[in-house]
Amino acid sequence: MNETTYVYKPLTGGPDGMLWDAANAMWAPESSLTFGDDLPPAVTASSLEQMIEMLVSMGFPLGELAGPDDLVRQFEEAVAARLDAFAREKQYDNMDKARLASQAPGFEDDGNHANETYSRVWLAAFPLIDQIRAGALTVNGALAQLPAMTWPAA
Repeated sequence: MNETTYVYKPLTGGPDGMLWDAANAMWAPESSLTFGDDLPPAVTASSLEQMIEMLVSMGFPLGELAGPDDLVRQFEEAVAARLDAFAREKQYDNMDKARLASQAPGFEDDGNHANETYSRVWLAAFPLIDQIRAGALTVNGALAQLPAMTWPAA
């Protein structure tokens, strides 16, 4: 009887020339594995939960799965990081300090523009958060929809 080993490549990749041997729960050289003509029936599971259970039971190395709140937090952190990077273009430590410049003599224009940009970006982000939470939009997809941030020409 010829035994077939079903192999799944992990999303994170394995060592060079190695694939995940789910039947033996280990990395193995690609040349040592036998591929079946069709996948076991469990692979056709219609729900994500069943698919995840099946992969875990086969020894597939899965990391922690992000829930909706985790994805929203990732998005919010990415938005804040982009705003901070924008502020650093003008030598401010972060967006909070750039926004405070609106009250500093000689820096009012920078501060006012930073406040306007901050408001514009977060107003665009809030509806995207609802879409991320609902599973209708990925974090990267939402980030791509944010408005561009530019400083006025000097």
